[in-house]
Amino acid sequence: MKINEWLKETGRTQKWVSEQLGITQHRLSQLKNGKAEPSLRDVMDIYELSNGKVTYWDWAEQLQLCTPEQRGDYVR
Repeated sequence: MKINEWLKETGRTQKWVSEQLGITQHRLSQLKNGKAEPSLRDVMDIYELSNGKVTYWDWAEQLQLCTPEQRGDYVR
């Protein structure tokens, strides 16, 4: 699930998420829109905050580091 989808599903705001993660809203916006590559810490923190709904593979697809088909090869 992409972070935008998770935000919509949960009704959380960018402000709330950025405060929970200790990052700026600008940084979160860049991550959401694929304009910045998340650090390992970003990936882990968002995974934890979303209760596992936003995963590394979601970021990889968004950043076009892998295709959905390639993702399926790794995630079983």
